[in-house]
Amino acid sequence: MIPDDIPIISSLGKQSRGKSSCLSVVFQDPDIPNKSEGNIIKGTNVVYCSTQENFSLFDIEGLESSESNFSRDVFNMSSTFIVSDLIILHISQDDLENSKFIKNFAYTFYQSFKACRKYIEKFPAIILLIRDPRWTTPTKQTLESYSKLVNDFQETVNNHIQEYSEEISRLVNVFYSQYCESDDENARNEFMNNFNIENSTCHFSVITYYIVFFQFILKNKTTEYFEMKENDGVVTLEQSKFSDLEIIVRNVGKKISEKLRERIDKLMNGRFECDYCASSRVKNIIGDSLYGKIRIKLVECVYWDTRYEILLKSENVSQFLRVFEKYCAISKSVDELFKKINKKITKVVKVSDIDNLRKHHEASIGIIQDSSKSDPEIMCAAIEYARFLSVGCFIQSFALSLSLKESLTYQALFSILNYPDNDELNSNFIQEISINLSKFECISYYDNDFKNILKGIFPIKFALYECIFEIYKKIIDNSLNHDFIYQEIIREHIGKISSYKFLHRIESFLALFKDFYLYDKYVLVQFIEDLVEMHMNELRHKISFYPCLPERAYNFYTVSDIGLIILPKCIYGFLPNLSLVLKKILNISKWEISIPLAAGTTLSVATGVAGFLIPAISFVVPGVQVAGVTGWIICKSLTGSKKKTVSIIYKCPKDLKIAHVGVFGIQMNCSFEKENYRFSDYKFVGSCKLKPNNKNSYATVGEIKAYIVCYADR
Repeated sequence: MIPDDIPIISSLGKQSRGKSSCLSVVFQDPDIPNKSEGNIIKGTNVVYCSTQENFSLFDIEGLESSESNFSRDVFNMSSTFIVSDLIILHISQDDLENSKFIKNFAYTFYQSFKACRKYIEKFPAIILLIRDPRWTTPTKQTLESYSKLVNDFQETVNNHIQEYSEEISRLVNVFYSQYCESDDENARNEFMNNFNIENSTCHFSVITYYIVFFQFILKNKTTEYFEMKENDGVVTLEQSKFSDLEIIVRNVGKKISEKLRERIDKLMNGRFECDYCASSRVKNIIGDSLYGKIRIKLVECVYWDTRYEILLKSENVSQFLRVFEKYCAISKSVDELFKKINKKITKVVKVSDIDNLRKHHEASIGIIQDSSKSDPEIMCAAIEYARFLSVGCFIQSFALSLSLKESLTYQALFSILNYPDNDELNSNFIQEISINLSKFECISYYDNDFKNILKGIFPIKFALYECIFEIYKKIIDNSLNHDFIYQEIIREHIGKISSYKFLHRIESFLALFKDFYLYDKYVLVQFIEDLVEMHMNELRHKISFYPCLPERAYNFYTVSDIGLIILPKCIYGFLPNLSLVLKKILNISKWEISIPLAAGTTLSVATGVAGFLIPAISFVVPGVQVAGVTGWIICKSLTGSKKKTVSIIYKCPKDLKIAHVGVFGIQMNCSFEKENYRFSDYKFVGSCKLKPNNKNSYATVGEIKAYIVCYADR
């Protein structure tokens, strides 16, 4: 298997154009034409792979071969573009001048571009090799003619692409107006973006080109290649191995290889205070997550696209529009179904409700099918397309990625790692994900094909280890920024970290996606253990920089005589009942105040609702729900525009004085403002304002923890 940090250079073109022989000469690899040891890649015939010094060369099966068809050629081109970093494109001079070829090439390129840009950020660069050139006179005018030929070809291809894009966009707008009730421009734009109709960024260009002349020597059964080029004003046609082309390819390969390696280095370079590096095991696990078999996964994604995506299945724009019109009718039935789903399914999912909603949708689809009996193939393609787009909606809703930090899954993972002991908060995330997963089961075409597509595409959008590492790295960084004051406080942190139930929480989270995402529990356990050990090592390193508790302080480990008093306050917002596409979010929140103090101690809490003097031994407080022996829940709505004040007042018991106070803060989807903490011998007063982020979020959490060190006044 090709390492994923090694660039791939692919050779692509029509069958029987001498591609393999040319590559053999350029890269001095006589084995290239012999494909007996080639690698088989799904959907292509034979791909010869030659591993060079810093890149791999793929010799792809020829397009428009005797075995190929339209769909196969689209898949071949799309899969080649998506796994390659540089394309060597072979086109004959006759084809560069052929209007029919140019039009077909433009449409296929447009389709392939659309398929690839869903999964890769940058389209591969292209080098054009002009094959079977007819203009053989080595003059400056001939070179200018070839330059004009290439420029005209690029311009004509891009004109066709623009025409396709505009025609599709115009007619899809007509269908949108016909089938969608909303006149809102934002809704229209969202509609177009969701279905990826407009491709204004699609542009065909080549970074350079070469004119490839060749002559077959019958006596020796060899091929000699010639290059026409200008040196010091003189144009010559000389035998050549195209050394300039080889240099360009190798330089591109080197640059891309460096960029690929930088990606994982950038992620892993979390240099903390003791320069404790992540273990090699962590690096390998993340490396496998980022690059492991990633190209195979991408090809599989393109395979499903070319099987169901109607733009990739359609041989022309007219065929695409016929299918899309039927799809719009199906889409309207889905919109009506979603309204019923959101009314029926709230916090409780009943199997009977799912069955009834599914039958309702099947009946709606049946009505549309009855009206399309004259064109069953188009109707079948439209239903398959609707299934495929619903899979896309599923993936968009539940993808886990560093670029989707507002997503429900990322927020759930963030909550698990930052607040592993908060059962209520994490249970809410699990419940909301489960409810929204159930909503997809109400769609009539939620079937085995739906699940098979998910199995192929979903894992590539679920960057579990990358996200865990990024979140936990920030947890460590935040932990190291605390002013721990005394060694005992650091040891308390270490003890708490070692007892966290990360694995159980994460497994419950992953169990929701067991049908679409498989993971190795042993690898996950290793990964979590290494991260926790890295965290504890960082904290252990800091112990030597802090003193022990003063002698007059109470024993930190004695239950009855507490010298270190911990006052945590946690404000968080529970998850609302979300829509299927997870965009409209209600600002419903709760405040939790946890007070683990000795019995009889009182704490004054300003909640923004009212002031309460809550005795730790009392559980009957007006407007307050009992949450356990050491905590209460005070219900209050949090809106994104309003700030909430968090304040703590602590009075020292008799015969004790306050030696020092350390305040730590952790926030999720919010920030702390106007922090003011001060203490005297007998009293600690602290306050700050919590400001929720303007962006929609699934939970707003702000935690302030005060470490109050007391000593006996003797």
